[in-house]
Amino acid sequence: MGALATALAGHLRFDVPREVEALRAFRGLPRLATRPGLKAVEMFEALARGRLDALLVMATNPAVSLPVGE
Repeated sequence: MGALATALAGHLRFDVPREVEALRAFRGLPRLATRPGLKAVEMFEALARGRLDALLVMATNPAVSLPVGE
């Protein structure tokens, strides 16, 4: 697991300290992300603004699958 930038492994939440600590202890992680990452649409917006250097897209076509803004 780890494909969701908005949750920790096992769908644990960033805003629940005991869940963050449980994951850190279970995996023996000295460091762990402290906040959620960008969602798909947010990544493309950040890319357009120059906030991302690169974006690897696999097994999907964002031009077809992402929602279209109005």
